[in-house]
Amino acid sequence: MIVAEFHSKNLTDISLRSRLSSDQPALFSLSTDIIRGLAFLNRHDLLPLSLTPEMITYDERNNIFKIADFASSNLTGFGSFAPLRPGDARYLAPELLLLGPTAHGAALQAAVVPSSAVWSLGVILCEILQIADFSSLSVAQWVSLILGDALKKKHPSFYESTRDPQATGENSTQTSVIASLDEVLRDCTTYFPSLRPGPVTVLTKFHETVTFSDSPVRSRLYDPLWDVFPPVTLRCRSEVVKTPEVLKVPLASRGIDELYRLWTLAGGDVLGELRAQGFAAEEPAILSLPQLSTGEQTTFAKGHRTSADPSGTLVVLNMKPLLERLDDVAKEVYFPLLLRSDDAIRYLTDYDEMRDLPLVIRENNLKYQLHRQILFHRLFCGYPFTQAMIKKEAAMDVPPLYRARTWAALLGIKGDIVNDYESIDKDSPCSSDRQIEVDIPRCHQYNSLMSSMEAHVKLKRILKAWIADHPQFVYWQGLDSLSAPFVYLNFSDEPLAYACLSAFVTKYVHSFFLKDNTPVIQGKSSTPCSFFHDQRSLVAAMKKSTR
Repeated sequence: MIVAEFHSKNLTDISLRSRLSSDQPALFSLSTDIIRGLAFLNRHDLLPLSLTPEMITYDERNNIFKIADFASSNLTGFGSFAPLRPGDARYLAPELLLLGPTAHGAALQAAVVPSSAVWSLGVILCEILQIADFSSLSVAQWVSLILGDALKKKHPSFYESTRDPQATGENSTQTSVIASLDEVLRDCTTYFPSLRPGPVTVLTKFHETVTFSDSPVRSRLYDPLWDVFPPVTLRCRSEVVKTPEVLKVPLASRGIDELYRLWTLAGGDVLGELRAQGFAAEEPAILSLPQLSTGEQTTFAKGHRTSADPSGTLVVLNMKPLLERLDDVAKEVYFPLLLRSDDAIRYLTDYDEMRDLPLVIRENNLKYQLHRQILFHRLFCGYPFTQAMIKKEAAMDVPPLYRARTWAALLGIKGDIVNDYESIDKDSPCSSDRQIEVDIPRCHQYNSLMSSMEAHVKLKRILKAWIADHPQFVYWQGLDSLSAPFVYLNFSDEPLAYACLSAFVTKYVHSFFLKDNTPVIQGKSSTPCSFFHDQRSLVAAMKKSTR
């Protein structure tokens, strides 16, 4: 089950395709948006099998093309964990067509390369520009055409085998567009994956060979939830432009993670939405029992499921209740001012009365969480210059969505932590490997995320990185428990999890991990005992700590 943003318009829309075929800047924007998207996915080790017209959606509000359903192959283990629906096979790259329709798991994953989706984009562009029309061809005919032409080696690319240089049916604008994209189309539709460039190379070549002056320059918005944190680049253009469209529905300017969190606070329930559509129905356990079991623990005829299979089904979540409950929120809440002319922090007095309520009430109050999420997002956009303000706000409460980033800010994480982490040797054997192998499987096993195999791999890499980067310390039991919260909060950001662990140990408990920590352990364990027997020592220690 994947929750993602939804846009109703995609490349199956005839009017949109017609506009793209004759609008040169729009087609170039489509190409660069999708290539940038593929490059971003590759940097995060996400490899979509292919792109289809249904997967390329158009965000009309921001005038940008986006890739939908991009993580299905990775989340299903390329068909190993759950059924994988690759979409229209006519957009699959030749190396994937060779595997056949039943390929899945490790065999399919090994065949997928970063340029596999680049092929799909090239075919879609050829289709939009009417260079190729395969709507009348069946999947079998298309596969025979592509593989046959690739094996003949008469043409190095699909574009060259289909493009007729003498074609006269094109208008002058279309001819100009095709001429500008000639080299890009040839590279994208190269038959052999070893010769087909990846998204980064295609994007570089696109800027070198394609020139257009009418396309607007888009500023890249910085999102502290998804972008590298702490930021290592300038964020001068990261402000949301207060256009009339944004001011009309300011909630739409928030990220998908914030919106989903607010939607659940407004009463949204994904499973409830699925049940309303006839999916995820609760069934008696007896219906899932097999009808026959052998002595070799082989089962046959597993129980019949009466509920529909939701795989590949799109369910649009109802946002109307959220919009209605936030309809009376002032526009100033969405664009808070952090500093006044006298450099004093400006608080919104409407939420002052909430600060004395219990934390559980504040974390479940919709409007209060909207205010806190927007405030922390804005503070993190200015980190590290807003570190003092983050500490002051965090002392009051922290929105659950920004808890990981708050830890990083409180620990003063700075610099290019990604390169620092990648430069550490995390694979070479060390003397603590045996103890790590013993500790990790029993570390927070009550938590479903930390008990997963992926969490074990991440935790091991982070612990070995700490050992390799801190030769003055040694691994003692307990370091895995210190690492677990940072791995849990930064599950998709190993460098930040390691940076937080390293800063935390160095700042608070570095003496526990000395080669000889006996004096430290004895001192820490004897102090509570003396306080228990001598209350005057406790009072003196409390007075000393408050000075």
